[in-house]
Amino acid sequence: MNRAKLRAAARKILRAGLDAVEPGRLLDSHLRRAGNALRISGTRVRPRRLFVVAVGKAAVPMAQAAHRILGGQITSAIVIAPQRPPKMRRTAGFTAGHPVPDGAGVRASHAVIRLLRESGEGDVILLLLSGGASSLMPAPVPGVSLRDKQRLTRLLLRRGASIGELNAVRKVLSRLKGGGFAELAAPARAFTLALSDVPDDDPATIGSGPCVRDPQSLPLARKTVRTLLRGIALPDGVRRALRRSSGVRTPPTDAATTVVIGSGRTFAKAAGEKARQLGFRVHILRDALQGEARGCGPELVGRFRALRGRGPHCLIATGETVVRVLGRGQGGRNQELALAAVNALAQLGRPTVLAALATDGVDGNSPASGGLVDDHTLEQARKMGVRIESALARNDSTTALRLLDAMIVTGPTNTNVADVALLVG
Repeated sequence: MNRAKLRAAARKILRAGLDAVEPGRLLDSHLRRAGNALRISGTRVRPRRLFVVAVGKAAVPMAQAAHRILGGQITSAIVIAPQRPPKMRRTAGFTAGHPVPDGAGVRASHAVIRLLRESGEGDVILLLLSGGASSLMPAPVPGVSLRDKQRLTRLLLRRGASIGELNAVRKVLSRLKGGGFAELAAPARAFTLALSDVPDDDPATIGSGPCVRDPQSLPLARKTVRTLLRGIALPDGVRRALRRSSGVRTPPTDAATTVVIGSGRTFAKAAGEKARQLGFRVHILRDALQGEARGCGPELVGRFRALRGRGPHCLIATGETVVRVLGRGQGGRNQELALAAVNALAQLGRPTVLAALATDGVDGNSPASGGLVDDHTLEQARKMGVRIESALARNDSTTALRLLDAMIVTGPTNTNVADVALLVG
């Protein structure tokens, strides 16, 4: 295939993956109504009252699907999203900050806490959870202010904290994370239907595990702060929270259930099926996107180079990289991965396209969703005077990719299953 056909194929493959993780489609297969009873991912319940909390980047379509499926059975609901939720019956909507929490998120969290405290024996709480929930639903523990959490979040993001490290700190400093949601909901029964945006689809990490106890959160939070924030003066309340002898909640295990209904695996499976339909031999690397984005790009090209035999080939990788911010440019993990792969692509000796995508449609501090480059991009950059290494040093991948007409722009997708990179050629 020539480059134009490979680029078109890459976009079709990405589209197939995004369609497979559309929240409404996923909820349809996990949520059923039968008279006064519900079937939630195979478990039949007959709630006295039903409360719904939807939080995350996919909160709006998940809440809309829940209303469509459950109708008047919902007693009341809360939706917390980065965009303004539309009006829904018996539903309070909140627009909160991401990736740094804000005052609107705190007010939304207080509304959730009131709802949980009003629930009781025989009630069911349905939590519809997706990526971004950790920031969108902040509820600082006593002694920790919103300003404290904002400062820590910014520092950890700039210093390249992984999602696991960041969420461990969040759990220790929050009333609703690390099982806190389920603890407040008891004796009502809590069910979580989650879209995973984390490695290994760990329920304790998705949205910082509102209904999952995590014995490792406190030691990991201490290690993260000690390693990444060395020399930073911490507020007294934060230091007290990190010194606690027990930083985990213990919600009754029979009263809290978490089910992952969609993830990067879901995306990769559908994308792989589409690639096979287009004539590619497919290779899937789950959770392979790890570590520094600028190192991951060339590594993926190296793995693709190793593929031999009859082609063409399609390599699909999922996961989430990190970016250590040293410059003041505009960009994100996926654009940095794509730009960093350009030199390696130029050495392949055959037409090859690499696409890297944030499945939520928002990559870092930019208007782009990711980047799409090929084995000819380096030559193009030289002709146009685009200095790739300089752009990477400034964390300014967006500017470079814009000049090279190599940005992917989808806008918010209303779903979120981490990041995806694919190579075709």
